[in-house]
Formats: sequence, structure tokens, C-alpha cells
Amino acid sequence: MKHIHNKLNHQAALIHLNRPAFNIRQQGFSLIEFMVASAIGVIVLMAAGATYFTTVKLKQDVESKVAYQQNMRNTADLLRRDIRQAGNFGCMTEPTTAVLGGSISTDNKFLSQAALPSAIAPSDTIGSPLVTIYGHNTNNQNANDCGQTVDNQNMIDGAAYVVAKMGRDAHYNLYRFVYSQGAWVTTPQMVAENVSNLALNLQYQDSTKCPTSTTDTAKRMGMTTSPVSGQLPILVATTLTTCPSGKYSGGSCSEGAQSYVVQAMLRQGNLCLKKINELTTG
Repeated sequence: MKHIHNKLNHQAALIHLNRPAFNIRQQGFSLIEFMVASAIGVIVLMAAGATYFTTVKLKQDVESKVAYQQNMRNTADLLRRDIRQAGNFGCMTEPTTAVLGGSISTDNKFLSQAALPSAIAPSDTIGSPLVTIYGHNTNNQNANDCGQTVDNQNMIDGAAYVVAKMGRDAHYNLYRFVYSQGAWVTTPQMVAENVSNLALNLQYQDSTKCPTSTTDTAKRMGMTTSPVSGQLPILVATTLTTCPSGKYSGGSCSEGAQSYVVQAMLRQGNLCLKKINELTTG
């Protein structure tokens, strides 16, 4: 009996030793610790969100500026091409006033700011348009064409630029009309958005300062503000007033308007070069 009693006591002791210590106190986060950790998490998330939205806005601003610059470069290329072509009929004789007629240019000049023909004139415009007239396909003329007169409107091309609102435009844009095959195309091309003005600065060569002989070295080429009748400018500076951001407030550009200047030289306006060519070939 004693042996059995001792064995039972031994087993009871083992059970007591293996029993989990349920009386050990277990603790989690306190309310203050939880609130501090939550506040830190919220601050981190807000900082990350602010950084993200700032980055997105900067990206959009950069993309907008790049698109604006590319758009204005394309516009400048078109303007230079049309202005440089003004009055260029290759080796053919330029058309008379009767051939040009009012349907092409109201003042019958090859580069002008006269009112547009009624067939294409928009109803809501700002400032004066820019009209350029030149020969059709002058790069492919042959010997049989040289010396002949441009005697019909199918042999004439042209372009007209105007700042206008058309259709559902909320703001003014720069449009380009094309003259081809004897008529103005009534559907224009929008070449630049958010353009509020087009201004020209024309510089003319002084014909009185051109050489009169191959030995004439006293005279020097100069500029004048009083051109002779029908004279084309030698330099045209076109200033476009634009709103790069496209954001307006009260009808004005909210982030500041900018001026974009396009300069182009006209070969047909170089009277002295024509005179020198006549002297050296005559």
C-alpha cells in the first residue's frame, strides 16, 4: 500500500509540474499606444498621397508644356512655309489683278492683312488675318512654263490665317484656310489652340539703296518703312498671343499669356538681289 501511495504522489507531482502557468499575466497594446501608432500611420499615408498627387500634377504640367511647344513648332513651320512662298510663281510671270480677283484676296496682293473673302470669313474673329498667295506646284515647272503668264486661278495656291471662334469653340484659336484649284476650301484647319491675337511686323528693303551697276559699291542694302506700291516685305515677324495652359478666368488667361514670334524671310521681297541678278545676267 505504501508503494502504491508513493507512486500516486509521484504522478501528482509530475502533473503539477506540467500544468501551464495560467496565472502568468498576458498584455497587448494599450489604447494610447494604438492611437499613437494609428496617427503615425495616417501621417505616412497622407505624405505618400500628397507626394503621389504632386508627382501626377508635375507630370501633367510637363506633358502640357511639351505638347504646347510641339504644337507651336508645327504652327511656325506652316507659317514660315506659306510666308516664304508669297509671290513666288517660279519662272512664270505673276498673275494680273484681273486674274487674282476679289475671290482670292480683297486687295489683290500676294501677302496682306486685308479682310477675308466672304466665302470663308468667320463671323467671330480677332484682329486682321494673314493672306498669302503663290503659284501652284512651282517646284515642278519645266522650260515650256517659263515666261508664261499665270492666267487662271487654277494655277494659284494660297493660305489664310485668322484668329477666330468656330463651331463649339469656347476660346479663340488660330485657323488656316487653303486656296486650291480655283476656290477656297471652306473647312479650315485648326493649327493652334488658345490663340487670342495675330500681329504682323513687316520690314521692306529700300530699293533706292540697291546697286545700279556691277561696279556700284557705294550703295548698301537698307530697310524702309515706306515701300513702293505692290512691294513685298523682305522680313515678316508674326507674333501669336497664346494661353499655354488653356486655363481662363473671366475671359483672360489665368496663368499668364505668352507671345510666340515666328520670323520668315521672303525671297520675292529682296529687290536688291533681283537687281543684282539682272545686272549679272543682263
